[in-house]
Amino acid sequence: QITMTPSAVQRRDGSSLETCGFVLHLLCFPIGAIYLAWSLLDEEALQSSGITYYPPKSWATLLPTCLVSAFFAAPLLYAACNILATPKVDSIYTIWDEHSREPNLKSNGYVNRQ
Repeated sequence: QITMTPSAVQRRDGSSLETCGFVLHLLCFPIGAIYLAWSLLDEEALQSSGITYYPPKSWATLLPTCLVSAFFAAPLLYAACNILATPKVDSIYTIWDEHSREPNLKSNGYVNRQ
């Protein structure tokens, strides 16, 4: 039987990034419910529940359309930025960078290994 002493078990505190992710996960459901209520209920039902200021109903279709478009455009924009950042094929920078060294050649053309 293996026993673990308290010094062997260490408690790992969650980072702030994990905490933010957990809070955003929890907020997705109420925000989604509010969005669905706003988009599906008519104006009279919203006003009778005390909600008098809300965006126009056209945003109910515009917002998801923009999000889906951004989702599909992001990889294309990422690939375009990578293509623009790549040097041309005949550029010396495709084989030469700050870590490259010139070969030490003997008179016969072979690399001198020192």
